[in-house]
Amino acid sequence: MLQAMQVRAAALAIPAADDAAAFTLAPLCKMWAANTHYDALEIVNHEGRPYRVVQAVDSLEHQMPGSAGMLAIYRPIDPAPGTREEPKTFYFGMDVKEGLYYTSAGKLYLAKADLPACTYAPGTAGVWQWEEVADTE
Repeated sequence: MLQAMQVRAAALAIPAADDAAAFTLAPLCKMWAANTHYDALEIVNHEGRPYRVVQAVDSLEHQMPGSAGMLAIYRPIDPAPGTREEPKTFYFGMDVKEGLYYTSAGKLYLAKADLPACTYAPGTAGVWQWEEVADTE
């Protein structure tokens, strides 16, 4: 019980933008469960992926992380710095930051705008916010 409280306190102390620290702590955090109260900034694990709780929620069985309509509550965490050499992996619903690099479908992309809770995957036709980066190496 004490360890769980310490892990929760550590998660709440990590700034929302610090995905690397959140990802490091995630293996110690609880698995997501229905009928549980989660505060903003808590970290939960679901189906092999860590998520940051964006706003407090009383979880329901049919509203788990990654499900339709839950991007306002849970955001996937990726620890990569987002450089060309170490790009982030794009996950549906993640917070995309302008100027960072992401991989999707085996290609490298540069984010041209901030895209909170992004639902437009890199390479989506007509979406100017992603620029495919040609491999020049």
